[in-house]
Amino acid sequence: MTYEADDDIKIDSGKVSPPNPFPKLDMREARRTFLTGLGAGAIGAAVFGAAEGSFTEAHAQSMTDVNVLNFALNLEYLEASFYLNAVTGQGLSASDMGPNPGTVTGGAQVPFAIPIVKSYAVEIATQERTHVEFLRSALGGSAAPMPNLNIGTGLNDAFTQVAVAAGVISQGQTFNA
Repeated sequence: MTYEADDDIKIDSGKVSPPNPFPKLDMREARRTFLTGLGAGAIGAAVFGAAEGSFTEAHAQSMTDVNVLNFALNLEYLEASFYLNAVTGQGLSASDMGPNPGTVTGGAQVPFAIPIVKSYAVEIATQERTHVEFLRSALGGSAAPMPNLNIGTGLNDAFTQVAVAAGVISQGQTFNA
């Protein structure tokens, strides 16, 4: 049971937690908010970028559950490849990519300096791989194989452009460099 003595100190089962030096910063909530925004932004960019000027009512009516789930699977391939490369230096296993999969360009293991950040990355990588496995299992023989993916960090690569747009780095810098 947790009791809050005041805004800074929490007592949990008789143990006193020290005051949070950053009371306005809840790291777990900040991480979730960031990742939710990142995922929503990636989906929005993919949907609106790919569909610009070509999305019609007839096209919307021809979409099936399999199409929607394969779209989600492709996003999960991208996310899993990104986080697994960051954590392990390797991407998905051959069994998780389907028959005749595309290749992954870029990606490298990150030398995490902050243990909690590495822990979050490991957790996310594990979840993303699980999402791929779940969707592939749900789709069965209708699952799309992994497409070609570019998770590179060059000046014109997607992750650099997203990092510039998010204000993480400045124009002319490269992501993860």
